[in-house]
Amino acid sequence: MKITRVCAAMIVAGAMTADVIAVEPLPFTEMFDTDASNWRDVGGVNDATWFATGGVDDSGYISTTLNVPDPVPPFGVLAFRAQNDFGSSNGAFEGNWLTAGVSQVSLDVRHNGAEPIQMYIRVAGANGEPGAVVLNFAPVSAGAWTTVTFDISPSNPGLIPEGVPFETAFSNVGRFQIGAVPGSGLVNTSLTLDIDNVTLLPAPGVLFALAPVALMRRRRRNVNA
Repeated sequence: MKITRVCAAMIVAGAMTADVIAVEPLPFTEMFDTDASNWRDVGGVNDATWFATGGVDDSGYISTTLNVPDPVPPFGVLAFRAQNDFGSSNGAFEGNWLTAGVSQVSLDVRHNGAEPIQMYIRVAGANGEPGAVVLNFAPVSAGAWTTVTFDISPSNPGLIPEGVPFETAFSNVGRFQIGAVPGSGLVNTSLTLDIDNVTLLPAPGVLFALAPVALMRRRRRNVNA
């Protein structure tokens, strides 16, 4: 099953209330080199499982295992939560993405599914709403670290606002979430999803000017633009 714009609009998450702080200076990368950085799994209770090695360039990464239901929900399955009320990444993903100049999000993902999956991200306010989903429609094959990139733009065909304008969704981010869309061939199986190098990127021209800083990001192995 491949997700559609209509199905993606159904993606929502739980909510709690807290203050939102500013986005870290860009580019910012959460590398998970020392721990899970207060990122949690789908239930929002337990930290995602952290591994010190095995990530991109054999560095740290986080992981979770999902039970894929039958039928697969049309909106996919939520996997990771970085939220204001958890203190995830010291609030680096919170605040006004527009004034901070966020133009893309990229992340390295690996999974063990028997068929390719798709990936999405979701942002929402501190109380869980309003929000927006951004999809990458490219299939992600199993067994290798793959870089997936999401354009933060109102013209992105993978953008699904949840009943609010683009500007509203991305100007007050309190929750940042990552999910997967498994195909029907994965129903009633356990899907292990690993992520590393979750990055907020500025516009290309700004990134070029900051190239010495950007070089600190570890080399990525496969790319899905």
